[in-house]
Amino acid sequence: MKLVIHPPVDDVRLERIREAAGEMVVVNAADSDSAAGEIIDATAFFGKITPELISVAGQLEWVQAPTASLEHY
Repeated sequence: MKLVIHPPVDDVRLERIREAAGEMVVVNAADSDSAAGEIIDATAFFGKITPELISVAGQLEWVQAPTASLEHY
């Protein structure tokens, strides 16, 4: 299992997520290009999801988008 985070979180928050994630691989994607490359085989995503990211996400099962709205898509 793999979780991609984008935009990236700070180091303290990332460490807490990794501790809670157990054996799950956690990727803190620095930019949208790296997020697009990492989401291809990810099972989970946290952050600002875009149509471009969804279009390349072949195994995505769960998305947490902590934003107030997504209607601009």
